[in-house]
Amino acid sequence: MKMPETIPQDKNGQYCFECYSPNVQRIFKDNLTYYQCSDCKKIHERSLVIDDAVTWWVDEEKNYWHESVGVLVIAEDKLLTQFRQIFPFAYTIPAGHLDKGELPEVAAKRELQEETGITVQTLKTMMDGFDIPGDSCRRGCDHHKWHLYRAQLESCPEVHLSDEANLVKWMTFEELKNEPQLVYPLKFFVNTIGEGLFN
Repeated sequence: MKMPETIPQDKNGQYCFECYSPNVQRIFKDNLTYYQCSDCKKIHERSLVIDDAVTWWVDEEKNYWHESVGVLVIAEDKLLTQFRQIFPFAYTIPAGHLDKGELPEVAAKRELQEETGITVQTLKTMMDGFDIPGDSCRRGCDHHKWHLYRAQLESCPEVHLSDEANLVKWMTFEELKNEPQLVYPLKFFVNTIGEGLFN
């Protein structure tokens, strides 16, 4: 999205995706997270969040950008995915935003542990600092710079999901190609890296 001029970029906050009011609250419908504005009364799948704790910027065309990390967890020739209860509502890999001042690999290990309970010592870099326009997140951003890593495990571990997801699915490459509900960046990785995701 284009950053609205009505929102001061030096002021952290959460804003309505429709009217940019700061009077937004989180609500739940069918175990999924939505955001309701008490001013315009609209309900949206996401809100616009300005948070200086994470790495973000606005480019020359006023596009709002975030920096993200993600981990491909591979075991027994399958990829660990989880179905998100927060926008976008689809299967994703363990991933999240890069905190300001945080090294991408450190952030990737943190997100992996927070979202799955899995701890790893080493990660393999797959894509570093790769721009994906069109990648929309719940914080109102539609452009992300990605750092993608892979963790190769001998067997499928027990997964302890955070409150952001409610279902674990280990997918083969063929299942990934045929799964209609993948988040935008995961579709991008499947289409650009292909079977290289797994080896």
